[in-house]
Amino acid sequence: MSIRDDILVGLRASEDLTVGDTTPEQLLGAYRAKVLREVATEIGDACPDHADGDTCYLGCQCAAARDLRRMADEAEKGDAS
Repeated sequence: MSIRDDILVGLRASEDLTVGDTTPEQLLGAYRAKVLREVATEIGDACPDHADGDTCYLGCQCAAARDLRRMADEAEKGDAS
């Protein structure tokens, strides 16, 4: 069983989970999207070429940040597992 499956089992088993029509899969997708967006923002803020960041020694990583934002959009829509 994967970590994702463990989380879904926990969400389904929670008696206090009152989220209306939201499914555990949607909750997990929303959480994953939030984490991916936070990481993308951190990467973007560290870019020496496009932001005030001076902590990124690998050069511009904005393409990676865009990929993470795309992955977040997919996770929110339920396209990723």
